[in-house]
Amino acid sequence: SSHFGSRLPKPLLYYGTFRLAAFQPDPLLVQARMQRIAALAVIALGLTTQTLAVLLWREDSKAASLAEDAAKPDDARERQAQAAKNRVKVQADSDAKLRVMIQAQRKAEIEREAGQRAAAAEEATRAKREAEQKLHLQVLADRKAERDVVLMKKREQDAANRVIEKEQEQKEKVKLEAIRKRAVRVHADEKRAQMGEVDSPEELLKKEKKQEKAARQVRYAALGERKQNEQNIRRRKEAVTQLVAEKAGKAKVA
Repeated sequence: SSHFGSRLPKPLLYYGTFRLAAFQPDPLLVQARMQRIAALAVIALGLTTQTLAVLLWREDSKAASLAEDAAKPDDARERQAQAAKNRVKVQADSDAKLRVMIQAQRKAEIEREAGQRAAAAEEATRAKREAEQKLHLQVLADRKAERDVVLMKKREQDAANRVIEKEQEQKEKVKLEAIRKRAVRVHADEKRAQMGEVDSPEELLKKEKKQEKAARQVRYAALGERKQNEQNIRRRKEAVTQLVAEKAGKAKVA
């Protein structure tokens, strides 16, 4: 009031002070009015606070609802994104397992092919070795057969030569025997002639027949031995031919 009064002229200041003093209300009434105003203010403040609380609750509920509504698509998107991630992960795991399985199968195929190639190479080597061994045995068998044939031919030739030699020897023996008998006969004839003994024609004929018979026997013996030798040679040739054929057949089978 001092501040307000300092701005007014002094007559008015005095007049106002008087008027205020004259019309100053009762303090109890003022206090009651102030209490009523304070109570009304408290009631108004409570109502305002309650109204604001209700409004704020409504706004919060609406915001929460909007947030929930806004969050629902986000959750769905998150679930979809998570499901997509899970599908990608499952697909990646499946692809990884498939790659591992394919790699294992490929490795097994490579190992199997390598084993097959090694087995084929070993089989080819073994077959080649067996073929070479069979060929070597065949060559040895052929050479042995050739040697056997040559040896048998040589034996046959030797046997034929021995037969010819025996025939020649037999002929020589026959000739020598004939010469000896002739000499003996001539000597006996000369001796009988010296003694005056002369053979009759019958005796001479008998002697001739005996000589012819002896000569025939010698010839027959030589001929029989020759035939026997020829048969033996023929049998040996047949045996050699059969032996060579059997060896050739065994070599072909082997």
